[in-house]
Order: sequence, then structure tokens, then C-alpha cells
Amino acid sequence: MENGKLLHFKNLKQYRNETKATIEANYFTIALKNMKDGFEQFKTNKSTLAFIVNPLNTNTNEINIEPFGIDAGSLQMQLLDLKTKDFWSGKFTELKSKLEELEVQKCMNIAQHKWTALKEIPRVEALIFGAWNSLPECYSEVKKLAYGVLTIFGSTYSCEQAFSCMNIIKSTVRSQLTNKNLETCLKLKTTIYKPDLIKLSKGMQSQCSHRFLAASAAYLIDEAENAADFWTLGYKLSDKTYRRVINLIGSYSYFTVYMQFPSIIVLLMCVLIYRYGLHLSYFNDHLKGMDFCLETEECIDILNHYDVIDENLRFLKRTLSTPLFISLLHSYFNLYSALSIVLNGKIITYMVVELGCNVFTGIVLLTLLTIYSSKIPNYMKNIKNTVGFLINKHEQSNLRNEKEIRILKRMEKKEIMYLSACGIIDFKKSFLLTAFGTLFTYGLLIVNLAPKSEFLVF
Repeated sequence: MENGKLLHFKNLKQYRNETKATIEANYFTIALKNMKDGFEQFKTNKSTLAFIVNPLNTNTNEINIEPFGIDAGSLQMQLLDLKTKDFWSGKFTELKSKLEELEVQKCMNIAQHKWTALKEIPRVEALIFGAWNSLPECYSEVKKLAYGVLTIFGSTYSCEQAFSCMNIIKSTVRSQLTNKNLETCLKLKTTIYKPDLIKLSKGMQSQCSHRFLAASAAYLIDEAENAADFWTLGYKLSDKTYRRVINLIGSYSYFTVYMQFPSIIVLLMCVLIYRYGLHLSYFNDHLKGMDFCLETEECIDILNHYDVIDENLRFLKRTLSTPLFISLLHSYFNLYSALSIVLNGKIITYMVVELGCNVFTGIVLLTLLTIYSSKIPNYMKNIKNTVGFLINKHEQSNLRNEKEIRILKRMEKKEIMYLSACGIIDFKKSFLLTAFGTLFTYGLLIVNLAPKSEFLVF
């Protein structure tokens, strides 16, 4: 750079030859001096930084332990003990050889332009942490120093990146995000932590409600000799033990498939609808907190954001149309079958558990679907009311900005969306009255029209 040959700056050399520009060498000299000053601390603390990889050959007198609050005497004694124990000192000899192999693999992949293979190479910090984590707690001061050095920031980019991510996550439309949830989102965004889902799932207690119901049903069925014939497709079992086992397995399968799975599906749909409703609620809160003296660009941004939400809601409506219809049929069938058997007056003892589950799941699932699905149009009505309030204020404060008023009126004219079951039934809160009223009418028909002596079997 100083002699003007620019051997290592091909693009700069080409630019100079094409434009006949003059390269100011003093600028690069000053920049180089600033870089040297910035990295001077790394040279000063070279022994401290090298300790994490090669603690066995490090002079403790050259290590700066003051920032880490470590007792120098304990550190020296533990380090001496570590050097004399071949088993533990061998960990770092093995670490050094692994790091050397790692660098060889990196150089080979870079030379051969194998960038995908380069990403699959184990990370250096993982190997270093693995070696230090394997040491017992009797080397607490040594490990404390190593962990302290490993957590030193090489620059401030990590903090700047975290603040940028925080501003993206907690945007103006997510102003009610709690600090706890924000911290969790930041951890997911800024780290490469991968939870062991298999281990976590093994540690969780599984749902045993359907097992209890299956055991209760099997106990009640035990007295009926022909009840097992349903599960064996008519095959007669003479052994009472076999019948009990078949009844237990059949009841367990029935309650798992017929009660647990539909309940889980409905709950998942309710959670999904609830999350979409939160987006509408946050958007409405953002509108309420805005100044009514809006600029045109700000109104356009609001309209575009609402268009995205509206498009997502239409996609949600199309996606859940069939599942909502199937879940609705399942709930109705549970209620109607239970009502038919009860009103006919002949209830077999072992059917009590089944009938109770049918009634409970039918009512709960039907109520949950209606309540959660009806929240979407309520949120949209609130947004329309807020937009109308903004329009009134905007017209009163500034009559000239007709463009902003037209944009807000476009939002006000958007239609309210209802989730539906295949376009047949729109989910509103009033639908609960219709559903249970229909069920009541169906019960009256059974009581007045069905023969008393007959037993209706489903």
C-alpha cells in the first residue's frame, strides 16, 4: 500500500488505473493504527485467552484473574492438581488434537469449495465447553476462570444484534408483549440452542384420563357376557379373563379415538383461532394509541398491514372450514345419540360411562368451537369502530387531507368475516342457542313419536 503497487488490492488497483485516482496512503496508515490500538488488549491478555485451550502449559502469573473474582491461591493449587492427574489432563490433550483435526478439515473444505460440508463440521466452542464440563466440581476455580474467559464478548455486535432483534420482535403492533415472553423470543432468535424434545417428552406425564375411563367402562362391562362380542366381531370367548382383556383394550381404543383425538383437534383449532384473534386485538390497540392527525404514508402502512391480516384470516377460514364441519358433526352425533338412548328409557349399566363422555365432549367441544370462532368477527367489529372514531376525529381536525380519510374509509368498509363449517353454518354466539334449541326439539320428537317399548341402538 505504501509503495503504491497494490499487489493485494486488485479491485482498488483496477479502479485507480481506470480513473487515474490518487490513493491516500496516510488514510490507511491511520486506520491500521486504530485497528492495532483496538486489538492491543488481545495481545496483552494472550495468556488469559489461551488458558481455555491449553491450561496445562499456562503460567498463572501471566493470567489476569482480577475481572473474574478468583482466588489466586486456590487457582494455583487446583491447576497443579489438574496437571498431575493424567485422566483429567488428558482431556485437554485430546481437545488439542481434535481442534487440530478440525482446522485441517476446514482448510480442505475451503480449498475444495465445499461450503455445505463446512457447515456440518462441529463447532469449536462446543468442543471446548465439552472438555471443561467434563471436569468435576473440585476444580471449581479453574472452571470459573475458563467459563469467564469463554463468555467475553469479542465485540459489541452481539449486543447490537440483540437490540435489533428486540425491536423487530416487539413492534408497534405487539406492544403488549410481556418481558418474559420477549426474553423467550430473544433466546430463540439469537441462540442456536436445540432442545432435546425426546428427552423432554419422556419427562412429561402422559394424559391418563382416557385410561381411567377405559378401566371404568371395562369394570362395568365385566358383568355382561355378550359385551365382548362387539370387539371380537361376533366371536364367542368362553374364558372370562380373555373377555376382560378384550373389553379393556376395546374401551381404551374407543375412548382414545372417539374422545381424546377429536378433543385434541378442537383444542388445537381453538388455540390457532385465539392466536389469530390476538393479532386483530393488537392491531386495534395500536390504532387506539395513534394520533388522529395521520400522515398519508402512515395511513397506507396501516392499510397494508390490515390487508395482510385480512388475507391471513381468509386463509384461516378456508383451512379450518372442513375440520370445523367434521368437529361439529362429531359433537352433534355425540349429543343426539346420548339423547336418543336416555329418552328411550332403557340404559344399560355399562353404557353409563360412554353416555356421560358423549354428552360432556359434545357440549364442551360445541361450546368451545362457537365461543372461540365468534371472537374473530367481534375483533373485526372493534377495528371498524376504532377506524370510524379516527375518521370522525380526522375530519374535525383537518378537512384538507381527503386522501387519508379515503384510506381509513376503505378499512371501515371491509366486510366482517365469520368462520364457517363448509359454508353451511357461520359461527356466531347465537349459534349456541340454535344448536341447543334444535337438540331440545329433537328430544321432544323422540318422546312423543318413538314407541316406548322399542330401544334405539346406534
